[in-house]
Amino acid sequence: MKIQFLLLLLLPVALFSQTEKGATPLPSQNSTLNTQNSTRAVVVGISDYQDNGIPDLQYADRDAEAFAAWLRSPAGGSVSERNLALLTNEKATVAQFDKALGGLIENAGEGDQVIIYFSGHGDVETKTMRQSGFLLCYDSPAATYTAGAYSLYFLKDVVETLSLQNKARVLVITDACHAGKLAGSSVNGTQLTSQSLAQQFEKESKILSCQPNEYSLEGAQWGGGRGLFSFHLVDGLMGLADRNGDGAINLFEIQQYLQSKVPDEAAPHQQIPMIVGDLQTMLAHVDAPTLAVLRQTKAGEALALKGTGMKGWEDDLVAATDSTTQALYYAYKGALEHGALLDTAAGYQSAWALLPQLLQRESLRELHGLLRRNLAAALQDEAQQALNALLDDDPYEANQWQYNPDKYARYPEYLAKSIELLGEQHYMYKTLMAKQLFFVAKKMGMEFQSTMDNAVFVDSVNRAMRNTLQRALHYEPEAAYIFSAIGNTFYADRLHLDSFLYHYNQATALAPTWMLPRRDVSNMYLFNFISSDWGVVEKNLQEALELKPESYIIIERLAWLYQRMGKLDEVIKLCHRMIELRPDLSNGFSTLGTTYLGGRNYELAETYTKKGLETDSSTLDWTVYNLARLYTAKREYLKFFSLLDFYPEKKIGIRIICWFLVRNLMEIKEWQMAEKIVDNSNTHFGSDDPGDIAFALIHKGYFRLYQGQTSQAKTAFQNALLTDQNLNVGFPKLYQGLAMVAIQEQNPDTAEACFQKAINYYPDLLGFWACSEYAEAHYHYARFLLTQNRLSDAETQLLKAEETDPRNPLNYYGMAALHAAQKHDREALDWLAKALEYYYPDYDEIMAEPLFQKIRKTRRFKALMKQYFPDGSDRPKVEALARQYMPEVFEAND
Repeated sequence: MKIQFLLLLLLPVALFSQTEKGATPLPSQNSTLNTQNSTRAVVVGISDYQDNGIPDLQYADRDAEAFAAWLRSPAGGSVSERNLALLTNEKATVAQFDKALGGLIENAGEGDQVIIYFSGHGDVETKTMRQSGFLLCYDSPAATYTAGAYSLYFLKDVVETLSLQNKARVLVITDACHAGKLAGSSVNGTQLTSQSLAQQFEKESKILSCQPNEYSLEGAQWGGGRGLFSFHLVDGLMGLADRNGDGAINLFEIQQYLQSKVPDEAAPHQQIPMIVGDLQTMLAHVDAPTLAVLRQTKAGEALALKGTGMKGWEDDLVAATDSTTQALYYAYKGALEHGALLDTAAGYQSAWALLPQLLQRESLRELHGLLRRNLAAALQDEAQQALNALLDDDPYEANQWQYNPDKYARYPEYLAKSIELLGEQHYMYKTLMAKQLFFVAKKMGMEFQSTMDNAVFVDSVNRAMRNTLQRALHYEPEAAYIFSAIGNTFYADRLHLDSFLYHYNQATALAPTWMLPRRDVSNMYLFNFISSDWGVVEKNLQEALELKPESYIIIERLAWLYQRMGKLDEVIKLCHRMIELRPDLSNGFSTLGTTYLGGRNYELAETYTKKGLETDSSTLDWTVYNLARLYTAKREYLKFFSLLDFYPEKKIGIRIICWFLVRNLMEIKEWQMAEKIVDNSNTHFGSDDPGDIAFALIHKGYFRLYQGQTSQAKTAFQNALLTDQNLNVGFPKLYQGLAMVAIQEQNPDTAEACFQKAINYYPDLLGFWACSEYAEAHYHYARFLLTQNRLSDAETQLLKAEETDPRNPLNYYGMAALHAAQKHDREALDWLAKALEYYYPDYDEIMAEPLFQKIRKTRRFKALMKQYFPDGSDRPKVEALARQYMPEVFEAND
């Protein structure tokens, strides 16, 4: 039996030299197997999909290989390699499938038999009049099929052109109805696709693996690993379907054979193959030796046809040309293989430059169309990979847009050249135009990103991008990825939230299982201060995570959301999940460091922050920012200044360090020195950003305020408000400053109103990231209330400060002052000890605090001050270190 099986495997090769057995012709031309004309075929089988969101199949590639082997054998008509395109797995990209079908249109003649075989996934993403379904190629995205799947509209166009224009006889065979969670699962997308496939286009015959409401089975029990339908289809075409013994198999016979085999072997699952077309249409001759071996093996070993590995016919054609032509041809192939498409690369001249020379070679006339399509396909393939990464929002690919935009700047040109090669009459023209315009808009945004400080300029760029994307939508009116891109042009504009949400809703309706729009709407709420209703954000992120449980960026956004919500335990779990998924990325480590810093777990904060820098050196500024916050909070001034060692040139680092040094100096009331650093650092670095200017003005206001220059302080705060209306985090500090001005002006009603603005501006919106600013506002409001003898209200504000920013030493210091005012000396000392434990910074303020007059006489107070301030005030230490590490910011005024 084993010998018979080996013989069967070799039959497609061994029997090529044998004579075909003829078929008995039937009266109608349509029913006669044409032996005079050629058979041309495109055979596709995809088991291993590139996008993890598309479930892999087991044996679709093997089914395609078996069908191609049958075509090569005498039983299948001994189809030559030049007439057969076999595309499996990574070779079966959208562009390569399109190229192969284009070859059929270019080369099929009147009376030729044309076969299109597809085994893989088919799906409809959403129910619309226009979406009849898609065939999912290897590089198709898991959602937004219009961005990279093969539409049945295209297939219909191909079939009708072949039938009506080329007058070829077309047979379409599909096994595209497999189970699995696809984008259209909620709308029965696979079944809707099958219904569309079942509709007859123009004169073609169709063999479908099952009825529209069924799924195709595959398993190891068929041929050692095949699809049930494909296994019996090949068997039937090899001769087992020849019911009347006339040596030929027509559509009626293959229908009877498949329906007698497949349903029984599928039971209890239901799978009934479907046949469309003239049932008298001839499909195959029967090769007697092949059929004999097949019948002998059916009771034992399963049939498994293999490819013959024949050399490509184009190589044979090139071999007959002169040496110069051969050199040009192989240089062109090398350019394609090494990515030298429009420019030289890896020592290869560009394919674009070589192509015109090849098209002038008359000896390669038969290859001219193929050469053009090969380059067009390669140009599309690379752009499609970039588009897929953007649709999937792969962290590396997204970072490439930011850090290496030149890599993508060529894609508009790539797609324009591909369109030029294929022509406007090509049936993929509209799809390619939509993608090309998408990349034009994306490039436009990237080019101007670094200069987007001016709001008017930003708005003009966004309008230009929208206009370009609207043109793209004209070509692909149901392209979810284009709606998403238009929505993102409104991303930073809170005034046009409705426009953003409209396009977001359109994108999600057209691509219900695409997670990226859900991430974008969450970002809109998280980062653009739309609302503090975190339920909206959490719902979108949880839905996105259900669609893509392993999505690194969704887990990251959910962690950031829970930071805002104060769910630090949840954040920590998510960060460890991020590190587990992608230990090569710094995001998980950095987010974990920030979380521990916010929770004032300084040891772990420092550990994970530094780990993030070790993982990705490009995060240096963020690392220094976090460590500066950490060392500031702990009053570790030597470590604080040593951060400058990270910057050999120092300029960038000094800018970061300067603001934290100013914060340190303000906390210990060194106003003149702090102001000097602000003035000199602005002179040293310069900035015309409204946010930077407003931030400096706020600090100026505090400098003036604490030096008793009330009117100048008020002017500085008011100018900050006029300079930047979108201060966000700065507003609590700004209104807190205006309240303190009102206190000095002895205007308690104005002070009350300003404090209310400080604590209620975007209440809870900035949550975790700006909690210290709000806690400080609540603290100073409480101190004002103490002066008003509103002790209960003061306690309420201090409790709110504790809720806003747990373990902030200001909260504890305020509680110490409150209890001292209430004559609760022991409780006052307990709270003061807690404030000092969390590094309350101001020795002089503690020693001058009027409410501490009584407790300062106690032994415990003196012991606490000796423990936490062994050298007294930190002012001399800070000034000495500042002058040592940053002499340039002192030189101008010294």
